[in-house]
Amino acid sequence: MTTEARLRVAISSTTSGVALVFAAWILSFGFSAARTIAALAAALPLCAFLPSLARGRRRAYAALTLCLVAYLTFSLMELVANPAARAWASVSLLSTFALFVMLIAYLRVTRFGRADV
Repeated sequence: MTTEARLRVAISSTTSGVALVFAAWILSFGFSAARTIAALAAALPLCAFLPSLARGRRRAYAALTLCLVAYLTFSLMELVANPAARAWASVSLLSTFALFVMLIAYLRVTRFGRADV
């Protein structure tokens, strides 16, 4: 398995994981219609990238790095400002940052059409 293929599998898995972490975080405070809609709204942008990531489109990987800025900012803000949510915020911050690093690595590996740089 090439480096590119390994990164694609890791990125797809981590993207799903980050979406689940944010949805679980929102739903951890209780179930209601508003929280369920908020959890779907938080996870939907990440899940929308999954088909393009599976196809290996570099533009989707680049666009996802920009999308992650909102998730990183929200996680960092909650980590600093909300002591009750520090556990969820730290898990989401670390997983989102790991996804960001993997995306940058994938973009570097696939630069100039070379898979194994």
